[in-house]
Amino acid sequence: MFKLSITSLIVTAILLSSCSTKKSTPESVAIEFYNLLYNQHNLEAASALVTDASKDKLRNDFKFIEGALQIIEASEPTKYEYQAEENKSIIKNDSAFIHVWSSLDSTSMKTLLIRIDNKWRVDFNYTLPVDAFNEELIKEVLLEMKQFSDTVEIAN
Repeated sequence: MFKLSITSLIVTAILLSSCSTKKSTPESVAIEFYNLLYNQHNLEAASALVTDASKDKLRNDFKFIEGALQIIEASEPTKYEYQAEENKSIIKNDSAFIHVWSSLDSTSMKTLLIRIDNKWRVDFNYTLPVDAFNEELIKEVLLEMKQFSDTVEIAN
């Protein structure tokens, strides 16, 4: 049988607890959200990271996101990278604006997060100002979606 000292048990317990406890930061939640949405296409898991008030918008926009990704990834699936631009991000009390760079289109997305019950959540209702976006891709997705619905309008 093993004989462990109390000091060894305490050190082991501290090491195990520190390995299993991952501190949730606004940056880590934002990056996890985008990975779940764009790389894993997991709406259910991504929904767990948004505010209750923005779950409906996420569900509605998910169809558009999936359509855009199908057009982009027609030749081969791509794994996108996301990085928090900490020099642009602002965290104050229970809210944070995190700028997340994406290899999807090399833009920086300004993402609003709100701390609710000590957990950071993405406010997906916030209209994020994107530095640049691909207008042609948006029109292509809308044209593709128009065949499934007569409510999609394409602005000229």
